[in-house]
Amino acid sequence: MKNKLLYGFVLFSLCSCIIAFVSCGGGGGGGGAVGASLSDAEYTTHNPGGWGGGGSGSSSGGSSGGNGSNVTISGSTPLNVTGYSFGGQTYPTVEALNEVIGTDAFPEGQTLINFTCTTATGATETRQVRVTKTVDGNNINVSIEHQYKALFPVSGGGTQEINFYKNDGIVVPGGSGTITENDFEFETGWEVDNIFCPSGSIISVASSGDLDLTSRAQQKTSPYGYKADGAGYKLGFRESVLTAGDYIIVNTDRKITKLQLPSTSSINLDLSGATNFKTVNLTADNPGNLTSITLPSNAETIAMSAFSGCTNLTSVTLPSTLTSIQTEAFLGCSSLTEITIPAGVTSLADDTFKTCSSLSSVTFAPGSQLTTINMRVFQGCSSLSTITLPSTLTSIGESAFENCSGLTSINIPSNVTSIGTGAFDEIGNGLTLTFAGHQTLTAFDYPNNLHKVVLGNGVPTNSSNASIFQNDTYLTELTFQGGQLDVNNAFSGCTALQTVTFNSYPSVIQTAPLPDNVHNIIIGLGQVPIENVKDVELLFSTGRNYSSLTVTFYNDPSKPGIRINEGAFNFTDANLITYTFVAHPNVNMTYDNGNCFPSGKTTVFSSTTFTWNGSGSWQQ
Repeated sequence: MKNKLLYGFVLFSLCSCIIAFVSCGGGGGGGGAVGASLSDAEYTTHNPGGWGGGGSGSSSGGSSGGNGSNVTISGSTPLNVTGYSFGGQTYPTVEALNEVIGTDAFPEGQTLINFTCTTATGATETRQVRVTKTVDGNNINVSIEHQYKALFPVSGGGTQEINFYKNDGIVVPGGSGTITENDFEFETGWEVDNIFCPSGSIISVASSGDLDLTSRAQQKTSPYGYKADGAGYKLGFRESVLTAGDYIIVNTDRKITKLQLPSTSSINLDLSGATNFKTVNLTADNPGNLTSITLPSNAETIAMSAFSGCTNLTSVTLPSTLTSIQTEAFLGCSSLTEITIPAGVTSLADDTFKTCSSLSSVTFAPGSQLTTINMRVFQGCSSLSTITLPSTLTSIGESAFENCSGLTSINIPSNVTSIGTGAFDEIGNGLTLTFAGHQTLTAFDYPNNLHKVVLGNGVPTNSSNASIFQNDTYLTELTFQGGQLDVNNAFSGCTALQTVTFNSYPSVIQTAPLPDNVHNIIIGLGQVPIENVKDVELLFSTGRNYSSLTVTFYNDPSKPGIRINEGAFNFTDANLITYTFVAHPNVNMTYDNGNCFPSGKTTVFSSTTFTWNGSGSWQQ
């Protein structure tokens, strides 16, 4: 099993501690008394019925400032408070103390007073309460914070005590210190609950009371460190303490310019807390030793070739703040299996994921603004089986998906106006391209294995207003989902095209959009009714041989209805067409009048011959 080391810097600033006051009115009592509540949850036993009347109460919420607020510990032991002392008087309960705080005898600002308590060991101690009082007109706001102790182990036995207030956190003992290895400086400190905390940093505390860390903390040196690199620092690793597969969390506000991977061990990195590493870059050293990475939570750019050659990288988590992924950023990451592109990335540069041969899934985050996929971005991603392109996409570069042999279909958004040469060559055993719109493509090159085209809303055209599919000798199937076949000879020269399916029938048909080598027309496979099957003769050139044409109607009850318009199949030589019905010829079919088909035309369904009777139905 891989050893997992959870390391993180905790860099809280004492001076940035904020105490927030929240009004919480009391019940009962006379006017002028102060209301207050404690930030220490276990002392609510002193507050069974509210804080008294009249004034406004307060609660000290507090927060620790600086980086590393995700490093928080709990497990405190509550204190048994036996009394408070102020001005030579003793107050047995916090309610009694609160009464004197509300008088003029108690000063405004911050005051330290003593309290006595019994600890978990049964010892009686005197500690201090930090009282903060502010007056705003008739309102008196108070926070009351009890002093606690954290016990750290001492080398050779024994303990050392660190006094703290919950809202300030615990100052990690030991002072500042570093060691140097291979020109990198590594900070010394404590590992608390498996998280590295440099000496002098502050640990946030989640619960109130004393903390015994003697079995939870041990002195450590960080496994990662820094060396100067221009105006910032290069982040490196202390290889002498690493074990293959270590998981390392880095939290720092230092300006990081580059990441130098270890030469002897593979690592998994979580850089989400490296808040000043906005342009992510690696050195060219040892890229094969990175197995997974979570980028900084506010990163904006992945630099050119940043992860190029990371052949063992299996997982990358990109932040929503990312806006730029530069050339060859993940070139040759042959173990990477999936990636989600954040919405703010507007362009994928040349060769971004080229030869990522294990990449099987690419997702563009909701709201994606990804207008351009440049040259060779996914070239050689042979495992890529699914990708949904964002609706904002306008351009697909040369060879962008070339040799993506596992990809069998791609939906082309309606805003795409350019598809470069070889963009979809050598894809799968037969590619299906679905075009969402009736867009004009200034550039388009037939994929050399294009099998099927699905038209969502009419025929895409080139800059000369001609169909982009003319003379495409690879195309064998066409599905029409909506719009108009309003381009003359739209599929002329498509000598391999044999089957055309109408999930919706075109409202307008221009001259001979289909080549005469189409032998099969299928009507009614869609999810909406087909209302206007008409002018079938206009689909083909004048004088075509209809004896080789079969029209199949999917008129079973599981499909929407089909309406055949007047004269739809009643034209010269239409009697040569073979008609096939999936259900009975009169089921789920509507015929406008008696001349929909040539009178006397026959068809066979379930071994029964039916004849068009000329009055609007088929008869046995």
